[in-house]
Amino acid sequence: MVLTAAAACSGLGVDLPTMRAAMLAGRHAMRPLREFGGLPARFEDVPGAWLEDRKPMRGRTYGAASNLSLFIAEQALAQTGWLPAQTEEAWIFAGSSRGNSCELMGVRHGRRPHRLYAASNSMHSEIASAVSIECGIRGPWQVFSNGCASGLDALIWAAHAVSCGLAPRALVVSVDLPLIGSMLEDFASTGLISSNGVNDPYSEHTSGFFPAEAASAMTVEPEGRGTVLSGAWITSDSYDPIGLPPDGEGIARVLKKAWSYFDRQSPGWQAAVCPHASGTRAHGLAEREALRSVISSAGARDVPTYLFKPFTGHSLGASGVLDVALLHEFLSRGELPPNLPGLAGNCAEIQLPEHVLPADGRTVLKISVGMGGHNALIAMRPDCPP
Repeated sequence: MVLTAAAACSGLGVDLPTMRAAMLAGRHAMRPLREFGGLPARFEDVPGAWLEDRKPMRGRTYGAASNLSLFIAEQALAQTGWLPAQTEEAWIFAGSSRGNSCELMGVRHGRRPHRLYAASNSMHSEIASAVSIECGIRGPWQVFSNGCASGLDALIWAAHAVSCGLAPRALVVSVDLPLIGSMLEDFASTGLISSNGVNDPYSEHTSGFFPAEAASAMTVEPEGRGTVLSGAWITSDSYDPIGLPPDGEGIARVLKKAWSYFDRQSPGWQAAVCPHASGTRAHGLAEREALRSVISSAGARDVPTYLFKPFTGHSLGASGVLDVALLHEFLSRGELPPNLPGLAGNCAEIQLPEHVLPADGRTVLKISVGMGGHNALIAMRPDCPP
């Protein structure tokens, strides 16, 4: 399967080339949430990231997340060159951890209220429905809401539907807008929001994630030029609704499945890893241990590892597909991205490069982890040298 087009927006930039330029310059998107405004005073000093331009979230018919999904979907579709008939028969897979929560909670990000749509604006499914209606896509649509793995799950199932011939092509959309006071209060009461501003997911001093807005869309086709999607794996921890095993056993299991597959299918393959790296201390310790143990047991060393949330913040269910879009932007140029300088976590197995490296045909294993113990992984590689 091939990822043929991608579009995204986040606090780091309005499009993928802008975000790539920021990463190359070592810039991140985090600012104190007091600059966003309208949030409880306790979050004023918490770093976060948001979209400066609020216009794409506004509309009379749809909720804020749905409007932003439509905005970013149209950008991805514009890159494809699909004929109207090809667009019409595409399938839509969407992912969002919190959907149109702003409508459900009465916070509308500037959207003008409209009684007629009060019920539909509170549905997660409106995200995909809006894209279907406005883009004239008549293939089936489905919304995944598996916590922070939502977007990556949507991409995995889109690739599966295309690979087995159910769908001729697919559009994947993912969005989350978590900067809502009551939602942040829930995260804070669970101990998930950063309390000390340390922007370093694998550091022993990290204390929580930085909430962020983002949206991304991409197209999946059975063939074409783009980033090859060469495998996907999904597991669950069956452990706890909030925490994860201290040794990251669930993450290790899904990573081990992928690693074993490529050892069998492509002896001598070279890996890079883009983990979830949410920013909470428990997750950082567990995930780093999972990566270290799997890489060590495979006899590998110095595996390039990429932590994207220090650049973008944590956009919940949108984060996985945002990371995939950023990886696509670099891989399509034959590159592996840099990390934000100064991150902790290097060891014999894991390396955090601060400069662009040549992709050299490496397979990138992108991991997302959803609250409740849901682990998703998709494998990506450039289709050919640029």
